[in-house]
Amino acid sequence: EASYKKALDKKNNMPEANFNLGDAQYQQKRYEEAEKQFTLSAKTNSDKSVQAKAYHNLGNSFLSREKYEDAVNAYKQGLKLNPNDRDSKYNLAYANAKLKEKNQNQNNKNDQNKDNKQDQKDKQDNKDQKQDDQKKDGQDKKDDQGKGDNKDNKEQQQQGQQPKLSKEAAEKLLQ
Repeated sequence: EASYKKALDKKNNMPEANFNLGDAQYQQKRYEEAEKQFTLSAKTNSDKSVQAKAYHNLGNSFLSREKYEDAVNAYKQGLKLNPNDRDSKYNLAYANAKLKEKNQNQNNKNDQNKDNKQDQKDKQDNKDQKQDDQKKDGQDKKDDQGKGDNKDNKEQQQQGQQPKLSKEAAEKLLQ
C-alpha cells in the first residue's frame, strides 16, 4: 500500500497504482477506501479490460459490505466492458440472489410488524370492550339495588362479566 501511495505521489492518477492500491486496501478489509480506488481506476484507465476488472473488484467491495444493489450495478458495468468474464457473471448472479433474499427478509419483517400492530390493536379493543362491560355492569348493579332478588342480580352480573370479542378478534382466535 505504501509503495502504491508513493507512486501516486510521483505521478498523480496513475491508473495501475490506483487499481493496485484498491487491491491492497481490499485485502486489508478497508472496503470503503478500496471502493474509491476502484472507481477512480475504472474512470481513469483507458484499457477496457482493466476497467472491467476495476468494476469487478468494486462489486466485490460492495458485496463485502452487503451493499448488494451497488454490487449488482458494478458487476453489470464490468460485464458491459467484458461480456465474457465468468467471474463477474457468477458474482452478479450471487449478488442478485442476495439482494432478492434481503428484500424478502424486509418484506417478512414488514408483514410481522403489521401483524404485531394488528394484534396490539385487537388486544386494546378487547381491553376497551371489557372496561365498557365492567362499567355497564357496575351501573346495572347500582340500578338494581333494592329491586328484586339478590340471587338474580348475582347471576346477571356473572353472565354480564363474560368478555365479548370483536368480530376480528374472534376470527383470529378461531384461526
